[in-house]
Amino acid sequence: MSDRHSALANAIVDVGHAAAAAVIAEFYEDPFWEARFGPRGRRYADEDCRHHVVHLVQALRADDAGLFVAYARWLQSLLCTRGMCSRHIASNFQRLGRQLAARLPIDVAPAVA
Repeated sequence: MSDRHSALANAIVDVGHAAAAAVIAEFYEDPFWEARFGPRGRRYADEDCRHHVVHLVQALRADDAGLFVAYARWLQSLLCTRGMCSRHIASNFQRLGRQLAARLPIDVAPAVA
């Protein structure tokens, strides 16, 4: 694993859960999400976003972006059968990237922006 990926993975571990929680809070500012999926959906969304962080860290530690790509494809097939669409998943990843970049130390933040 490259030193850069190692530092980034470690930094994400430190801030990942807070970033994931902020992403879901952003989504649920829009009443659509509560109306469409309710509290149960929010609970699953929280879990899913934390899983995104875990898979991102694993891909960084393995120095293999393909691991995260495979996870994203699997996730898409799973969530689309449950009423989500690909744009929602992409939006989640984009928001997660922004939230991580806002929380990461300045020396590693540009890698996720």
